[in-house]
Amino acid sequence: MPDYVARAMGRLGWIDAPRDSLAHWGSLLRFAEEARRDGLGRIVVCGMGGSSLAPQVLAASFGNDFLTVLDSTDPAAVLAVQRAPDLDRTLFLISSK
Repeated sequence: MPDYVARAMGRLGWIDAPRDSLAHWGSLLRFAEEARRDGLGRIVVCGMGGSSLAPQVLAASFGNDFLTVLDSTDPAAVLAVQRAPDLDRTLFLISSK
């Protein structure tokens, strides 16, 4: 990897991000357990581009069928999410760079 790339990644925190995120693993697991216990059974990721594409690809790769991606401001797409029968059991995750 060229030195200028390594410096840029270091400045943006990308190099240490995977290791640093492990410090939050326990609290993320507790949050997920609480969400399931509270009856949340659906996740809507609101984002565009890579912010929504990556979760969509991962969900499809692992056979996850309770994730919906809303990557449009088109009124019909927003209304489709709003009109879903399980809206009161939906966790909305806003994802942006």
